[in-house]
Amino acid sequence: MEKTKTEQANETKEKKKLFDFRQFFSTRNITKAAMLTAAAFGLLYLRFALPFFPPFLELHFSDLPTLIGGLALGPAWGMIILTLKILLKLLVQGTSTMFVGDLADFLIGAALILPPSILYRIKKTGISALIGIICGVVLSVAVAILANVFLLVPLYIELFFGGNPAPLVNMCKVTAPNITEETLYVKYAFYICAPFNLMRVIPIGILSFLAYKPLERFFH
Repeated sequence: MEKTKTEQANETKEKKKLFDFRQFFSTRNITKAAMLTAAAFGLLYLRFALPFFPPFLELHFSDLPTLIGGLALGPAWGMIILTLKILLKLLVQGTSTMFVGDLADFLIGAALILPPSILYRIKKTGISALIGIICGVVLSVAVAILANVFLLVPLYIELFFGGNPAPLVNMCKVTAPNITEETLYVKYAFYICAPFNLMRVIPIGILSFLAYKPLERFFH
């Protein structure tokens, strides 16, 4: 018996799904993602503290290969590279912040990566990439502020200082001398968290915009 048009259409859809799945996890894509993950992990070794910020904050640019991966391979691969980078870091280097810093890296990295990679996936133009990167920078700083105020700083105080904020307040005086326990969250958010993360994500955004097109041609 000949197949109906509906059956043929369903088979075509299933084949397309299978084809897309195979394309997504192709050897080429996996190899590119592995290279970018290795580059992101390598950049973690270049992290450094700044003298005018609390010592537990370390500047690094490991999200640069991750953002380039999101632009070149799509948002899903960008998130996979980000996740693999953090897992690899935990396996090799461990955690010195009881996973608080690693959670922060994931949340801020995801906020930086997703807007440009999604917009560029929809429309592959330089304007889309630029608008997406600007949105990612703004969103990542906003996520950093909200996550620190409502989750990360309270968690850090609880895990490291048994719920006593005084030690953290003293550590933050290097940046905000007038900070107190009462003003901790507001001053930490706007005197420490916001400028620190702007210093982190703006260079990543600029370098990604300059590098994504040449690297995209190389990848494809």
